[in-house]
Amino acid sequence: MYYNLIAEQLTSDYTQQLRLVGIMGPRQSGKSTMIRNLLQKKYKYLTFYDLSVRDHFFTKPQDFLQQYNRHNIFDEVQQVPDILCPVFQFWQRY
Repeated sequence: MYYNLIAEQLTSDYTQQLRLVGIMGPRQSGKSTMIRNLLQKKYKYLTFYDLSVRDHFFTKPQDFLQQYNRHNIFDEVQQVPDILCPVFQFWQRY
């Protein structure tokens, strides 16, 4: 049985109305799968499990945010908790 129907509808609605949307939930509950299935055609998917993505953020955070400033999925952000404040500040300015 597929239970993400409500979460998919809410996520779809929120991404059309808001500039920044966060998805939180328990491990292994299908968050990443849902997001990729729902948005990957319109959004670039980046995971911070990828060391090159993580390194790009840590070495040049402002360049990273400029490069990925619209229509991105940042997955596994718990790997880089320092990203939350810069992302929030960046989106407040633009």
